[in-house]
Amino acid sequence: MRWLLALATLCAAALPAIAGADPPMSWVYIAPLTPESQSARLGYGVPATEDGLVSMDCRRASGRLTITTWADLASKGVVATLTAGGARSRRTAKVEPNDIAEGVEISISTSSRDPVMAAFRQGAPLSVRLGKAVTRLPKVDPAAAENFFRFCG
Repeated sequence: MRWLLALATLCAAALPAIAGADPPMSWVYIAPLTPESQSARLGYGVPATEDGLVSMDCRRASGRLTITTWADLASKGVVATLTAGGARSRRTAKVEPNDIAEGVEISISTSSRDPVMAAFRQGAPLSVRLGKAVTRLPKVDPAAAENFFRFCG
């Protein structure tokens, strides 16, 4: 009987791969390409692909970062609410046409020292609210967060 349970467990684990389920997403720190490079990225998506949900970009020691996501919004004046670990901040988002897919690209500029970003850096999950749509992101890998925020300043 145990072998039947083991076989059922194995089949259940393999089913998503067989059925073509989406690969798992994770946080990835994309380090500067050279020591002279002036930008870095922290992205949440499918590793080794262009399939991303959110990216954070900054220039070296700027103290500023841009959070980019994509949506099916038609509005030009979008207010984004960022939350993490009990901290909350509201930012006006820049909305531009998305040249690659349907919808729009949404960019949110904030300080790397914003209380929300500080909570995220310390391991709190990050939420990005655009109107009624909320994107909830899991905790970031501590080493990736530390490398990114140290670079950003």
